[in-house]
Amino acid sequence: MNLLIIYNPQAANGKAEEPCSTIENYLKKKNVRFQLKITKHQWHAAEITQKECFKNYDAIIASGDDGTLFEVLNGYMQNPSKKRPAIGLIPNGTGNAFMKELGLRNGDWKKTNDLILDCKKNDRYW
Repeated sequence: MNLLIIYNPQAANGKAEEPCSTIENYLKKKNVRFQLKITKHQWHAAEITQKECFKNYDAIIASGDDGTLFEVLNGYMQNPSKKRPAIGLIPNGTGNAFMKELGLRNGDWKKTNDLILDCKKNDRYW
């Protein structure tokens, strides 16, 4: 499995920067290949997603808040790649309305990572 993780350290009023290394270490222990792209400004997540070659990834993961997910979805739709990998979410924001609709809470990064990995292992939603 190879993931593209688009990580917004400014989510949760800048507090999302802290769990980044914890998430990286967790994925490394699970032997998951991933590219971590850190956003640097507004709409950077959309730019990253739009320019990446999707054939290299099994899933595109937005890590941040609703705004980060919104940007990733916008970039995803503008990306010219023919392959359309799954989209996932690692919640790190404060509001995260979409996350709440899925029954997740802030800090559920381990649960969401396990869900993403389980889906690939069982060929669900891919």
